[in-house]
Amino acid sequence: MKPAKPPTIRPGQRVPYRKGTVAQIDERRGHISRMLARGVRKMDIHAIVRVMYHREWRTTDRDIAFIVGQASQWRERARSGYGRMSLYDAYKKIGLIKDDTPNDAST
Repeated sequence: MKPAKPPTIRPGQRVPYRKGTVAQIDERRGHISRMLARGVRKMDIHAIVRVMYHREWRTTDRDIAFIVGQASQWRERARSGYGRMSLYDAYKKIGLIKDDTPNDAST
């Protein structure tokens, strides 16, 4: 395993910054989306993320925008050339959704 790289402090930066892994970012965004679904106010989300994940309000706003759809719309446009599967089809393919069409002909 590589040794941890020390955080970088750039000119004008008050807090050292270390980029999170994809798993850490997904965990943080999942937590934020659950808070949004429960109706937690944005200022409270900022405070919680600052304490739990040591991220500034700008990063939290970026995550909220990603969750709400501004970033996902850009991602859909960027990936429009690639074959995409709907979430429903993916769930059906892995067996989380059963086909609920009746099998007998009497109905």
